[in-house]
Amino acid sequence: MFVETNICDKLRDWNIQFNVTHNCLNALLKILQTEGLNVPKDGRTLMKTPSKHTIIQMNNGSYVHFGIEQMVYPILRKHKNDLTNINNLKFGINVDGLPLASSSKSQFWPILMCIVNVKVLSKYVIPIGIFHGFEKPFSVDEFLSFFLIDALSMLENGINVDNTLYNMEIAHIVCDAPAKAFLLKVKSHNAYHGCNTCIDEGVFNKTMTFLTTNSPMRTNNSFRNKTDDSYHKGTSPLEKLPINMIDDIPVDNMHCVYVGVTKRLIKFWVKGKKDIRLLDESKNDINKSILNLRSYVPSEFARLPRSMDDIDHWKRN
Repeated sequence: MFVETNICDKLRDWNIQFNVTHNCLNALLKILQTEGLNVPKDGRTLMKTPSKHTIIQMNNGSYVHFGIEQMVYPILRKHKNDLTNINNLKFGINVDGLPLASSSKSQFWPILMCIVNVKVLSKYVIPIGIFHGFEKPFSVDEFLSFFLIDALSMLENGINVDNTLYNMEIAHIVCDAPAKAFLLKVKSHNAYHGCNTCIDEGVFNKTMTFLTTNSPMRTNNSFRNKTDDSYHKGTSPLEKLPINMIDDIPVDNMHCVYVGVTKRLIKFWVKGKKDIRLLDESKNDINKSILNLRSYVPSEFARLPRSMDDIDHWKRN
């Protein structure tokens, strides 16, 4: 029978730090056993990987909740020396749909967390729960129910790591526009009353446009009191959290800026009408500068810069 020893803690930390493959870890454990060390023969036993999870059936899919404390505790314990003089941990939350295959509608909707106020911990993307189905969750209340129970408990009680109590705070919730509308139970971003920042009513001219520059801004109080009936579709379960429903759920800059406004402007400059297009000489100079960056891009980057003529094939990451 295997009895855990101190070396197991060190091996767990080593495995997490260097992201060792399962086969490599098993091979190492086998060598250590032949040398007489009391270690398990399988990496899953060492890492305390659960043999099974409780799968919760929801209206149009299934959900597994991993738990905030269960997922965060090992990370905090490993980096306890990096948490000196830190009493509060601020978390960022992300929710989004993730297609699993191009030939199927099968998709994941993970709930992810990240510790944002401790640099060494910000690299960890922590899964808290995952929904699987063939469309987005039918009910946002049902989808977030286990997460909210967990989050409210952790916000109230904190998390204890080796007799040190860390308070928890939600810094922000970041989603793309469709996921944000789903979580907040509000109109979509392309609806007439879909602006998440102000109460301006949109004008449709081939695309939804918000032209007014001095409309009253939405606030936490106006959101919770639903002063703009045309914007709300119901009461968001996120209102149970002690957060600012406007400031703490910001605009997603990737979709809004990089593949939104920026990409559209570049298309105007490259493929728009003659009176707004860049001169060929200017465009060539810009392309030359962009392509010159290729030799300076680290190998960790998945894509190299492309010329403005390939704007239709540019990716957001």
